[in-house]
Amino acid sequence: DELYSEVPYDPKDVSYVEAHSTGTVVGDPEECDAIEKVFCPDRSGPLLVGSVKSNIGHSEPAAGICSITKCIIAIQTNLIPPNIHYTEPRKDVPSLLNGHLKVVDEATPLDGPLVAVNSFGFGGANAHALLHAHTRKKVPNRRPSDDLPRLVVWSGRTIEAVDQFLEGIAKHNFDPELCALTHNIQRKELAKMNNRGYAVLGRRDDGTTVIMQKSVSKARKTLPKFAIVFGQMDYDWQTTLRAFEKFPPFKSSVEQCLSLLKAPEYDCIFSKDQHATILQRAVWTLIVQVSVYHTLKAIGLKVDQYGGYSIGQITCAYIDGVLSLADAIRVAFTHGVLLGPYHNPETFNYRDIITDKDLNAKLTSVLQSFLFAKPTDKWKTATSVLSFRIYDPKASAQIFNKIDSDAVVLQPLPSIQSTDNIVKSFLATVGRAFVDGQHCQLLELYPEVKFPVSLETPMIAPLIQWEHSIDWHVANFQTKKMVDQGSNHYTVTLAEQEYIAGHCIDGRVLIPATEYLYLVWDSFTSKTGTIPNEVAVEFMEVEFLRATTITSGQTVTLFVEINDISGHFEVTEGSTLVVKGYIQRLNNFKPHAIQQRNTQAATLPTKDFYKELRLRGYHYGGFFKSVLESAADGSFANIEWKGNWTALLDCMLQIAIIAVDSRSLVIPTRIESIKIDPIQQKSSLLANAENVLFYNVCFDRDLNLLQSSGIEIRGLNASTIARRLPPGVPVLESYKFYPYFSQQTIQPAQAASIILQTILDNQTTLVCAVTEIHSKTRDPIVSLFGDAIGDLPLVKAHLTLLSSAKPEPIPNVTISEDKLMKQRNVLLLICENLFNDDEFISDAINSLSDQGFILLRESQGYQLQDSHRRLQLVSTIPIEGETFLLLQQKKSAMNTSIDAHVIKIS
Repeated sequence: DELYSEVPYDPKDVSYVEAHSTGTVVGDPEECDAIEKVFCPDRSGPLLVGSVKSNIGHSEPAAGICSITKCIIAIQTNLIPPNIHYTEPRKDVPSLLNGHLKVVDEATPLDGPLVAVNSFGFGGANAHALLHAHTRKKVPNRRPSDDLPRLVVWSGRTIEAVDQFLEGIAKHNFDPELCALTHNIQRKELAKMNNRGYAVLGRRDDGTTVIMQKSVSKARKTLPKFAIVFGQMDYDWQTTLRAFEKFPPFKSSVEQCLSLLKAPEYDCIFSKDQHATILQRAVWTLIVQVSVYHTLKAIGLKVDQYGGYSIGQITCAYIDGVLSLADAIRVAFTHGVLLGPYHNPETFNYRDIITDKDLNAKLTSVLQSFLFAKPTDKWKTATSVLSFRIYDPKASAQIFNKIDSDAVVLQPLPSIQSTDNIVKSFLATVGRAFVDGQHCQLLELYPEVKFPVSLETPMIAPLIQWEHSIDWHVANFQTKKMVDQGSNHYTVTLAEQEYIAGHCIDGRVLIPATEYLYLVWDSFTSKTGTIPNEVAVEFMEVEFLRATTITSGQTVTLFVEINDISGHFEVTEGSTLVVKGYIQRLNNFKPHAIQQRNTQAATLPTKDFYKELRLRGYHYGGFFKSVLESAADGSFANIEWKGNWTALLDCMLQIAIIAVDSRSLVIPTRIESIKIDPIQQKSSLLANAENVLFYNVCFDRDLNLLQSSGIEIRGLNASTIARRLPPGVPVLESYKFYPYFSQQTIQPAQAASIILQTILDNQTTLVCAVTEIHSKTRDPIVSLFGDAIGDLPLVKAHLTLLSSAKPEPIPNVTISEDKLMKQRNVLLLICENLFNDDEFISDAINSLSDQGFILLRESQGYQLQDSHRRLQLVSTIPIEGETFLLLQQKKSAMNTSIDAHVIKIS
């Protein structure tokens, strides 16, 4: 109710509820009852419910995410996966019996976008999530807005995992949204994924996917240097421009360059005149190279070195910051002007250009003014950009000698003529950079894909493979009885371990977490014929999985099992695992010296310390109330030694609790390490002026370290649990004698309570099924019996109102249109005018449980003249305006549905 009061959705619009439903005797009825109360009022049909635990079992900490995964599958496929092994509803779950809830036992269509999930955690941490399905659906066979191939990169634990993923992507139809999901996942480096690969995917005419190029290999251990090389003048720059123009970063860069070409002297660049061709080639080659560099920069590809020849030298000058973009275009333009006389459509005489001293001098004087910075070490060049030697074929070969020998050289613009091959080669270059260690933001390379993607986009999870090359031991549970020498059992009672009664949390006595550890310690030392006081031990990776309550007179049996080789231990109660971890003998323990930090926090004496804990829900007493004083921030404390290791360790944990500035109730769930040297600890025992023995304890919150002279507790983790709610409205009870046949008029609620007590005195039951047949002249009174039952401990009510008129809803009452003849095992049937119809009498009696009751509502002063032979009058109670007559089915009439007639034959 709290969640739905804060969101703009009505519970009755929820199409499916994924329940926690662990199959427990107590939990499932309570959860179903809560679901019915929240989701079923005003609902026209049954609510679909289910639990993934019937399919995969209880995954404990991962149970919530498993439930959400099932709901995602239902949303994706529009089919709710069925529960397995469900045959019939439980008799103690009314909401399943009355049809308000329906368990999904076969694949069922999901008829709405809203799905709810329940998840209940250890310690009372309960959660409820409301999921809204994404409504945008994929258009079948729709061509993407562009015809660009898609580069998909992937990393995995094994080469086979990467290869299978890329092959798996290609088995789906060509889908830019699916590719975008992979781009989003691989935008950052994934730890331990030591194998990388890429695939360039294209689209066939029928919409299927083809792998144009693929490569998978083991990732480099260290990231190499990356160098990029730009080449000569592009004689087919129009083809290259068309190949790249659909990449958004490339298009944006071209537009930026064109904005610098608005001066009249640049008009010839856009001319179709034959003599302007060399200008066009020079300038457009530069624009294409610069835009390709901007594209690589936009996707996050990092370049450590760069080099070029011909027009590529001018591009590198811009990349290095020697030339601005505008100046780089002017330099390319100037090259085109000066090179015009040496160019014709058939030939281009490089030798004359290189050897013409006047031409080079003219170029140097014109271009000198453009340079405004010195080249950096990143620019690897064999000639000056001010010289026409950049066109020397020998200079182009020298570029590669200048680049570091261990660098990865990228050539994003090779001399390839077809548009498809140009794009494929460029994407393969980016893919190889990823394989060699780069991480690229490929989402920036393509037209925008809106997230979340369309509803029917294929899932990625089934394509992911993991490394399974290492063999692990698997438990073999044989039916024959095994001899286990590592097991000890301990019996815990409050009569024997009286001190445990002082460990009271939130009104309940719990077996302390440190008691389990002491029992493991005792079991560990008993193997060598020693006792805990003599053996130093270390506990590691201790996990507390379940809290165990204990009451007076109750016996709790705990089993401790320790593996002699690994030291792994488990503490179980019956078949339930309570605590697990590792234990080993501790040798040469040398704890750090205890250093009390300077703190401004107040010092809390015992009274104030435990008052603060009591406000948080801890009602400690006895041995567990041993903190003599403590800093309010828990940085230091003195703990009295009462000869009990369980209490001492628990009081140390109390110091960590007080250090948390919160009134939440927390319990320990995991401890990284506990080192205990009992001999060293006892050697540091101190005494105060009252001769009270105590230990000094310090807590370092930054290191999460509790420390005494011989005890070190590191890595304490605790979980917040819900406090128990206060009890409801108190019930004031009194004992009074009330006659079965009274003349005194009383209130209807009091009459209902008297009738209920009369029934329960004669029937032993924990579920009271009360059914009322709706009267056309009187208001229903079935809810009065629900209130009376609510005042009784353990007894539950199952209230039903049979009506064909659809009356107003009544809280906690099921309204049904069923006929009386369909009712069975009714403890109390409320009706009127019982004796007007013999068939009605038969149906009423047959609906009752053994020795069930019928309550007649008759007019005031009504007197029953002649009862039915199968019923006996028990009580008459006058109320205002009516008379209640309570009748019980006679024992001799039980299970008899046909009137018997005796015929005497003489």
